[in-house]
Amino acid sequence: MIKVVVVVCAAILLAGCGTVNYVPQEYVISAERIPNFDVNGSVLVQNIQTDQEQRKFFSGAADWTGDYKTVTDHLVMQLNKEIAIHGKVIGRDKKKVLQVKVVQLAAVQHAFHFTSSMQVNVKLGDGAETTVRVSQGSPSDMWRVLNGTLALGVIDILKDPKVKAYLAN
Repeated sequence: MIKVVVVVCAAILLAGCGTVNYVPQEYVISAERIPNFDVNGSVLVQNIQTDQEQRKFFSGAADWTGDYKTVTDHLVMQLNKEIAIHGKVIGRDKKKVLQVKVVQLAAVQHAFHFTSSMQVNVKLGDGAETTVRVSQGSPSDMWRVLNGTLALGVIDILKDPKVKAYLAN
């Protein structure tokens, strides 16, 4: 009987352990978070991240793993959506290109909240480059922490002075 209790207790303790394959989901960005901006032409957002190595984004009771290419794919999707919503087309003859690459994403658990950070490299079609770094704290669950960090990256990319000037030129 004691063996059964020990086995059951061990199974309960280990149930929280394991690995979660993190596949980003959209964290809806409220309209007022991104001011409208000018776009002189069409915009092509490209994922230039080729790294598909599995990485640990969070280590805790369960490890959250994923790859930077998949994370960047999601960032591209959300950037395209927000450009379509907030980009005010002022010309149609130019072709603008934003090449993005997530190079760092991590989350840490504290006593009553999580913190997370991300770094995105952005190459503009005119050759200029900018790096966007975001960090945040959240009392929520890991899904919202990581997805929210990606959303903050989208917001900061579209507020970046170099990106805004390039899109408007």
